[in-house]
Amino acid sequence: MKKTILLLSFFVVFFGEAQQALLWKITPKEGKSSSYIFGTMHATCSDSVAENVVNALKETKQLCLELDMDNPNLQAEMINEASMKDNAKISSLVDKEDAKILNDYFTKNLGFPLLAIENLKPFFISSMFIQKLLDCEVKSIEALLVKLSLEQEKPIIGLESIKYQMEIFDKIPYEFQAQELLKSIKNDFKEDKLEFDKLSILYKNGDIEGMMQLNESSNNSMTKKYGHIILDERNFTWIKTIKEITSETPTFFGVGALHLPGKNGVLQLLKDNGFKVEVVK
Repeated sequence: MKKTILLLSFFVVFFGEAQQALLWKITPKEGKSSSYIFGTMHATCSDSVAENVVNALKETKQLCLELDMDNPNLQAEMINEASMKDNAKISSLVDKEDAKILNDYFTKNLGFPLLAIENLKPFFISSMFIQKLLDCEVKSIEALLVKLSLEQEKPIIGLESIKYQMEIFDKIPYEFQAQELLKSIKNDFKEDKLEFDKLSILYKNGDIEGMMQLNESSNNSMTKKYGHIILDERNFTWIKTIKEITSETPTFFGVGALHLPGKNGVLQLLKDNGFKVEVVK
């Protein structure tokens, strides 16, 4: 479970004291029972949550994350979907000199050579280096939410399948992903960590609009060029599912905080679809 969540994590560090600004009550226009949506951080330094988050979870009847994290086959499904299509290999996406740089870095930091993982999607490989961005033991709020839900004997569901999530990175050119990975490795993820730290401060202050602006101006070219695929397209797909779920069952939703703000963010899309959206402090 923990390893699976870490592989999915590559965006923002979590600090518990800002959770109030990221918890929202959402009520369908039909006036049915309210649900909650919480902006999570996949890779964290603290796996504690504020009391209002715990209370909101208690008030609902199920937990819905981006993926069903209670699925015992999740990690196996992820590995099965992690390979590039058409037998593509990273060694064919970069020149020989850069392939050697990747090989040496993987051997030193992961304990195995490029050959062992060269068929994996480069973005997936990037997620293996999440520890480079944190000055702490990596933890996960999603894992805690799962634990609390299981203790409350509540079902856990997902907004999307692992197949759908992993196919997102088939829409982004593999060569482009490989170059982004190479760029990060050449500076030992130092630039990525600086951005990660800035984003974490904004999260600590509950400034999701600031998070969005920083994300859009990021030096990470993938974020700027393909944010509409990584964030927006998924948001539009999720709204349909959220409407269906909330029409039947009061639910606690936990999604990455960067999915919340903006005109194509989940909060605005909920409003556009007639939901009453209120921050919970």
